[in-house]
Amino acid sequence: MKLGLSGLVGAAGYGLIKALGEGAYVHEHLRPAIDARGEDFYRGFFTYDSVIRTTCAGNCTQACGWRAYVRGGVLIKTEPAADYDRFDPVAKKAYLPRGCMRGASYPRYIYGPMRVKTPLIRVGPRGSGQFRRASWDEALEYIAERLLKIIREDGAEAIALFCPIPSYNYVSAAGGYRLGNLLGATGPLSFYDWYCDLPAGEPQTWGVQTEECEEWDWLNARLIIVWGANPAESRIAAAHFLTEAKYRGTKIIAILTDYNGSAKLADIAVSPKPGTDAALALGIARELIARGWYNEDYVVTFTDLPFLVRQDTGQFLRESDLREGGSPYKLYVWDKLQEKPVLAPGTLGDDRDTLDWQTVGITPALEFAGEVLLRDGQKVSVKTVWTMLREILDRDYTLEKVTAITGIHPEVVALIARELHERHPAMIIEGGGCNHWYHNDLNNRAMILLMALTGNVGVNGGGFHQYTGQYRVWLKGLPQYIKLAESKACNTTLFVWTHFDKQLWRLGMTWEEICHAIETGQLKKLPDGSPVGADPNQPFAYRQYLLLKALAKGWMPVFPAPPKRPRGIFIWRGNFVNNAKGGYRVLEWFKDEKKLDLVVAIDFRMSTSALFADVVLPAATWYEKFDLETTPLHPYLQVQQPCIRPPFEAKHDFEIFRLLAKKIQDKARAMRAMGVWEGQWYDATRKVYRDYTQIYDLFIDRAGKEHPFFAGQGEGALDTPEKVAHFILRHSPIIFPDPQRYREKREAFAPELRKLIEAYLENKDADAYAAGLLKLAKEGPIPFPALQPDRPHNPFRENVVRKLPWPAGGKYAPELTISKYPCVIPVKAGKTLTGRQQFYLDHSYFIALGEALPVYKPPEVDTFKGKPAPLKLNTPHGRWRTHSTFSDNDILLYLQRFEATVLINPLDAKERGITDGDVVEVINDYGRLICRAKLVPGIRRGEVRIDHAWEWYQYRDGYFNILTPVRPNPTTAVRYPEADGAPDYHLKFGWNLWGVCGNECDTSVEVRKVK
Repeated sequence: MKLGLSGLVGAAGYGLIKALGEGAYVHEHLRPAIDARGEDFYRGFFTYDSVIRTTCAGNCTQACGWRAYVRGGVLIKTEPAADYDRFDPVAKKAYLPRGCMRGASYPRYIYGPMRVKTPLIRVGPRGSGQFRRASWDEALEYIAERLLKIIREDGAEAIALFCPIPSYNYVSAAGGYRLGNLLGATGPLSFYDWYCDLPAGEPQTWGVQTEECEEWDWLNARLIIVWGANPAESRIAAAHFLTEAKYRGTKIIAILTDYNGSAKLADIAVSPKPGTDAALALGIARELIARGWYNEDYVVTFTDLPFLVRQDTGQFLRESDLREGGSPYKLYVWDKLQEKPVLAPGTLGDDRDTLDWQTVGITPALEFAGEVLLRDGQKVSVKTVWTMLREILDRDYTLEKVTAITGIHPEVVALIARELHERHPAMIIEGGGCNHWYHNDLNNRAMILLMALTGNVGVNGGGFHQYTGQYRVWLKGLPQYIKLAESKACNTTLFVWTHFDKQLWRLGMTWEEICHAIETGQLKKLPDGSPVGADPNQPFAYRQYLLLKALAKGWMPVFPAPPKRPRGIFIWRGNFVNNAKGGYRVLEWFKDEKKLDLVVAIDFRMSTSALFADVVLPAATWYEKFDLETTPLHPYLQVQQPCIRPPFEAKHDFEIFRLLAKKIQDKARAMRAMGVWEGQWYDATRKVYRDYTQIYDLFIDRAGKEHPFFAGQGEGALDTPEKVAHFILRHSPIIFPDPQRYREKREAFAPELRKLIEAYLENKDADAYAAGLLKLAKEGPIPFPALQPDRPHNPFRENVVRKLPWPAGGKYAPELTISKYPCVIPVKAGKTLTGRQQFYLDHSYFIALGEALPVYKPPEVDTFKGKPAPLKLNTPHGRWRTHSTFSDNDILLYLQRFEATVLINPLDAKERGITDGDVVEVINDYGRLICRAKLVPGIRRGEVRIDHAWEWYQYRDGYFNILTPVRPNPTTAVRYPEADGAPDYHLKFGWNLWGVCGNECDTSVEVRKVK
């Protein structure tokens, strides 16, 4: 029997074989051919036309490189790039592998049902999900018309802009920031402090936003304390450094309230009561000091602990106290050889920028209490900060007292202290579990104290490192492109507290008038009904007064200022509504069209914020656009490349704002031509006229004044993402190596990078250098040239080695790496008030609240039915999502329970009659949510966990932030020093550098079974 192959090989072939039987001639001779055809068919799924190197941009801090495989314009598969050694002969393969299941599942968003495919205009109530399809022109016309209406009636400050974390898409964020600034709008609203990812104790102690080592440096530690962090689940690509460190003999201590993936990696796992971390840290500090387990030379040299404090006022002893005409910014230590107070070098008012006591002939006393004679002849008692600290520790933080607070056995507290003493270097990796509390600054300060006592700050393998958020803007060109210094950037926590929560605009008064009414007793309640007062004996009312006083003094900017209020908001690259603390108030505003006239969301998926928008515009995903990405976890510049064209009607965020700017300019010109409006608005805050008839020309830099390199090329010098990226790089010092360090460590640079650098050093053509770097980065990650000679990067090493003032060395700031990216708060002087790591803050707020030194304060407590709610609500970052991204990705939902759940200890559940899978109500006096219960023994009793940022529509009712109030802490609203005219400010508002945190871990709830 003869049969043609073409009639057999195919889908029918297998049926024929089956019919003929396994032993048939056809089967015996044709099976190999059929198998080969099947294999070819299978291989066809994975054939590709091109491979593009790009990056994941999920705001998870990891910034992993990926290779995208494309066939016929369709993304068919992705895989980790595994190329961090491509241009890095120093770290080599240390950063391999990188990637996780979140990044691997992201392509589902490109073609999946969650994709926003076209512009949408709302036709039902906000939050109803009722939209109609619109053209791009109609949608932009709708937005421009309403935006200009608001500007004409109430000014551009009534429009707010929210877009978080520019570092994972610099250009996508920057386009909107720039347009908002040209409009004169409010913003950009901050995100790092609003998310409570900003560790407020770092600015307070170090005068910087946040500083951390690159993750590769974890391998140099001999002791790692993972404190309130869960890198095994939230930093999956970095977690291997913990296991590798263990292979090298590093001991890991995990201090966590729940038993999670990171706890499994630890040698010692400790579970303190929620919110008691500062007490535990201070108990360890007392043990270190009591046993003499501290580095005295380091403490005397690099901290403020030898400085003298007046016991009558609580203020540092200043030159102005002892000498007529003396400076209030020069401070004293007690010289134990001269037996008198002497001025310390390197303070904010002292230009001897050294911390080397020997060079100035001073021998400071660490322990001292005595009297000094003031210039008016009065004697006052003084003590060193060290003496005051030791007295507090001995009084309040003995092992027994710490055990009573934390629930941790005294022997365990002592064991951690011993490990810190015996293992050097040591580091703390801190996370949101400690940082998202009302008193997060006290937690941070107490932990940094441990590192300073043991000499672990400014050394490789040591330090206090907080990686919550991809916050770091390494590239200084971003604030220059968006003109941040001229913008109306403001603190989001106080923006929401002022307008949405307290609704201060209802008072019809200015900040100053509100404070005067409080101080004179005329105003005792704010519009939301909460108490306010200037009496420190009424803590809650007094804290609200301190916040208002800070706003009245201009320490923290909020726009528009009362009695005005916001009327519109733009949200892109973020999910403001879902992630807003005080959700019960925020939802009221977003639902009410009389409060918010215009809500615009730009997104690739239907987020909660998009559901509550009037217009939703479809954004390109990160596989569909050109952009730049960096992260604090590692020091590489990476490029996102358009692997495919944006499908459907999606557009690059930058392109959306470019088109909107064009639409606004066209409408403003048309209105001027018709005599309806001159097309301008006087911005009284910045004292300039905003000309909307020129806004597009300014946006794209049509004249080529800002970026002459591209003048005359295209419509404008800044009219494409590529040109903007070039501008940002061109103006970023971190990409330029120090010439001397480069020549000393030339072998630390890849040959391709050396070629670019040497051409730049020869001809000083920064534009050509930036263009070359941008081209090279398309092939693989580029280590920052300014950091490369001294990898692995760990902050403050230069301060320690050269004994220079904290944080930026004073007059030596241009020489220090820390000055090459936006981070330092006292940017003019480069110094904290004391010029050292500063643990004593003599600001009036800190003294009044009893927080001048690091202390422990109990967590805030919310109520249910007017009584303290018994369970703390923990909302950590989980394994399956990054904020709300991936929460609706069905690939990952199959690995969970497909809906939001609350995790509860089985014993707490049993007391409430709850079994696994029950529908329960999580409730307090702010609101409630309904979801299923999941019983987990690893959850601590007295605490429940709901993974952060499930979408509003994934609960059966309510959502997680409906339970959280906006709870601003006045210690994070200060300027320090307080007086006008200081040489600089150790603390002053900076967009995402220093501001009030939007904490949520103090939230208290009850859980009840739904019957």
